[in-house]
Amino acid sequence: MIDYIVAYTDENMNDGKISQLLRGSFTLKIDKSNCYDNPDIKVVFSEKGFLFQAKFNNCESKFKDTMTMFALSLAYREKMEYYLNLTSSIIDKENYHDVIDIKKDFYVFNLKYFFSNPIHYNYQQKHTIWKIIFHYYNILEQHQELKIQIENLVDILHIEQNQ
Repeated sequence: MIDYIVAYTDENMNDGKISQLLRGSFTLKIDKSNCYDNPDIKVVFSEKGFLFQAKFNNCESKFKDTMTMFALSLAYREKMEYYLNLTSSIIDKENYHDVIDIKKDFYVFNLKYFFSNPIHYNYQQKHTIWKIIFHYYNILEQHQELKIQIENLVDILHIEQNQ
């Protein structure tokens, strides 16, 4: 189990202090790939969580929105890891009937729950923060890798059936 750091502050912190808080070292490079910096808030993401810096009062709802988006990214990543483990273990069992069930389950998950940007573009700040989260944590790449693995399993199933 990974412990995540989610921090809210109204203190103006420099990059070194943010890195120290999120990573325990000064090695976190903070740039547009992992940081949203606006006149009202600054949000910095790392592999273990994020720091939300409020530059004005009453930013708690924006913090909660960011925390919800981060939690959604964790849910996406956990679900994809689950499927990756499932696909890698099923090949050893040679129970290819499960392959179709996995593929169907994955497609249902995609149709019901997986969206590259679940935030409406009218909510520009949240929309932009989600895009940072989505790219920084490589969610699309993980999703594509999983899709390819499931397709490969189906291909193996077809090969086995044709032999």
